[in-house]
Amino acid sequence: MSKCSNSVSPVGGVPLFSSAATIPELIRQRANRTPTRPAFGFVADSDADAQEIDYATLYRSCTSVAAQLQDHGLSGERVLLVARSNRNFVVGFLACLMAGAVAVPAPCPRRDQLSERLQLLAEDSGALALLADSDEVVCFKPTSPSRPFAVLDLRLAPECVDAAWRPIHVDPESLALLQYTSGSTGSPKGVMVSHGNLMANSAALRGGLQFTHDSVQLVALPLFHDMGLIVGVVQPIFSGFTGFLMSPQMFAASPLRWLRQMSRLGVTHAGGPNFLFELAVESIEDEDLHDLDLSRWEVAYCGAEPVRASTMRRFSDKFGAVGFRHSAFMPAYGMAEATLYAASHLHHTEPSTISMNDGVTVRTLVACGAPPPHHRLLIVDPSTCLPCADGTQGEIWLSGPSVAQGYWNKPEATLATFGARLADSGDGPYLRTGDLGIVQDGAVYVSSRLKDLVIVRGRNFAPQDLEAVAEAAHPALRPSACAAFSLHEADADDRVVVVIELKRTAMRQSSAWPDAKQAIRRAILEAFEIRIDDVVLVRTASIPKTSSGKLQRSACAHAYRAGTLVVLEAPPGGVKAPSALHVPVIDIGWLQSELSSVIKRPVAEIDPHASFLDLNIDSLAAVIFSSRLAAKLRVEVDPPGLFSCGSLHEVRNWLGQICEPSIHRA
Repeated sequence: MSKCSNSVSPVGGVPLFSSAATIPELIRQRANRTPTRPAFGFVADSDADAQEIDYATLYRSCTSVAAQLQDHGLSGERVLLVARSNRNFVVGFLACLMAGAVAVPAPCPRRDQLSERLQLLAEDSGALALLADSDEVVCFKPTSPSRPFAVLDLRLAPECVDAAWRPIHVDPESLALLQYTSGSTGSPKGVMVSHGNLMANSAALRGGLQFTHDSVQLVALPLFHDMGLIVGVVQPIFSGFTGFLMSPQMFAASPLRWLRQMSRLGVTHAGGPNFLFELAVESIEDEDLHDLDLSRWEVAYCGAEPVRASTMRRFSDKFGAVGFRHSAFMPAYGMAEATLYAASHLHHTEPSTISMNDGVTVRTLVACGAPPPHHRLLIVDPSTCLPCADGTQGEIWLSGPSVAQGYWNKPEATLATFGARLADSGDGPYLRTGDLGIVQDGAVYVSSRLKDLVIVRGRNFAPQDLEAVAEAAHPALRPSACAAFSLHEADADDRVVVVIELKRTAMRQSSAWPDAKQAIRRAILEAFEIRIDDVVLVRTASIPKTSSGKLQRSACAHAYRAGTLVVLEAPPGGVKAPSALHVPVIDIGWLQSELSSVIKRPVAEIDPHASFLDLNIDSLAAVIFSSRLAAKLRVEVDPPGLFSCGSLHEVRNWLGQICEPSIHRA
């Protein structure tokens, strides 16, 4: 039987208060025993000290909100949590736990999607309340609620000091939260995470990532996602160290701020998905390294998407000069269905790699280590449900106290995913992760997604392999923006389709499009002996992805079948370059030029009357754009405020209200 041994041992540190069986009990005990110890620090500016909150203050804020939830009869009920502020999110989430309510964390949707997205979550979860901290969200009211729907403004929580919180007993088996995940291959599902799951996974995470009460952590991840929530919010309370939080928008606008804060705070633990390290390497210049000291960074955890050995090496090469050690990297594996953490590489050892040769191509896989104590990881043949031998690829199955209770109100999906058993022994239940991997020398190597496999005449191909070859086939094609999938036909052979985005610079070079498509077909045929049935060119940033940036191949395949992809087959209609139209305060042509440098798109293609959605401007681009405007106009430019503008003309009018009258750009 192929399984990872429990090679990671628990680590000592601050007492965990053994009488605490849940996070609410632990918060109360820490507030009583260490009231002045900082629980969290909130980074608001790269040059300012973080605003810290001690356990006594945190406890008062949480119990104030928890009392309001109890007064509305929400114990045991689902509560949507949509907070822009990290501090408000932390207070709102912990208040739900302390009130016995079930937290439903969610991102703050764009203005044009707000009602639709929140309505979907409210309906699926059966939420009876909303915790929010922005004007547009607190105005939300679901249509046809089964019961009265309460909206609580987290900005007013500190004023509600007269509310009396009533301590309640929270059963470890009761639900703590619904972690909604769109996944990379499926529709959104609410993962049911219990209070016991939170404690078990926190203990596993503490041992695997070597947290102690002396750790200092900086998290720049969205708190509504499983990694940001469990590592950034729950773990500091569980292990007793101070957790610092930075907004993802601040990191995206300037990864250098992230490293400077780590240097200033003496951070020992920080990390995130692979793209976080990649963005730091790409955007930080060598001359900016002089004031950094990363020598105290002990654990650089990396997970949530495929971990690339090349990214780790490039990061180490670049920042080794300021104290970063390659051995600090800790590749990890996990998912929301396992609360978060499932395995990680051994601390202070060089991340190991293997070459995987499927007879067609060779790929480098990074070891994600072994599971924690009291958990199991098996490699199983997905078709026979029999264990695989070591070194043989199969589906990753998990079991243990961290595995969640299933999907909310989806019994069939729960049984299929969380109720797997081995065919030979009946051992189980196991969580079927849908990930393919191998175990070698006690470590798991994640290779692909089972549901994404492209199967041609009985041969299996990882879509990532096809996509990598396609992206490199022609200079007009955008990297990391390709989806390869097979379509199952009832009375014919499966069809293989490649959908790929063009670079912005190639959008107006329609004469090169046929060559690009032919280059893809030729490259894949030469590399894999696969005939591609269709190559589809689409606009930049139009391939479906999750809110965390994961490619949704099944959604792309569905859009292809439905004919809803915006296919580039004819020369796109260009927008003429605007004349020098001068208006009081801000010139529209200057705004077009600034936006052009952010989205890497010619000024002539930026229609000042077009919506941001039509221009394919996402929240990340809005953050970078607002940062550039703030620096050049010398004013505070709020990214959510800018993103709420419908077009550049609206941006100009909005900026005109906050800029000094003397400012003018010609």
